[in-house]
Amino acid sequence: MLESLVAGTLAYLFLRRDVPSTLIPYLASFAAFLDQVTTVAAISLGAHETNPFVRLFLASPTLFFALSAAKILVAWHIARRSPRLGLWLALVFLAAAAINAHNAYALYNNTSTIELGGHTLQVYIADTERERECGYYCYDHPAIAFIWPGGTPPEVTFTMEGLDYPLLLVHVRDCTVIDVLEMQPGEKYRIDNVGPQDWFIEVKNASLEIEPGENVWGLVCEG
Repeated sequence: MLESLVAGTLAYLFLRRDVPSTLIPYLASFAAFLDQVTTVAAISLGAHETNPFVRLFLASPTLFFALSAAKILVAWHIARRSPRLGLWLALVFLAAAAINAHNAYALYNNTSTIELGGHTLQVYIADTERERECGYYCYDHPAIAFIWPGGTPPEVTFTMEGLDYPLLLVHVRDCTVIDVLEMQPGEKYRIDNVGPQDWFIEVKNASLEIEPGENVWGLVCEG
């Protein structure tokens, strides 16, 4: 990736201590810019409240971009006054950009499309323990599919604590909807008698009309 290549070059020059001081302000401001661009990329792909800048962007995009511009200008001026500190700043910003880019790539690769009762939904695939625990606290998608690759436990719990909007919980068995539950903010829901191949979909649009008996197409229901 671009940020990894630039970071490696900067690290090499830093160790050699022969990077031109006139170049460092440009490198520091570019690294700060790249950090913000990759943050926006992760947000656009569904990252949600994973770091303070994400929370700020969701709360006030205008303030986010204003602070981003200030961050770039501050990096420029610090690097002009202290080239060595500016080089350190460039390395830190590029490391942050690399993390953002990794998160964005993971989000891009972990999304799919399903057909659910006549509706086409983009879903985030939560198939690890961390992703299932995180749910809508971390990912902002029209729907999230909760899948247990090693087999679904006989009892699962979904919590709405910390969310201020309702969700639909769709219980899927053998590619057929067997139950639909509207979950309310602040509540906790325990689902019993879950089959080992069952999976669940949380749908952000709680007004979507989905009925038991409807078919599901996509993800584990392909082919």
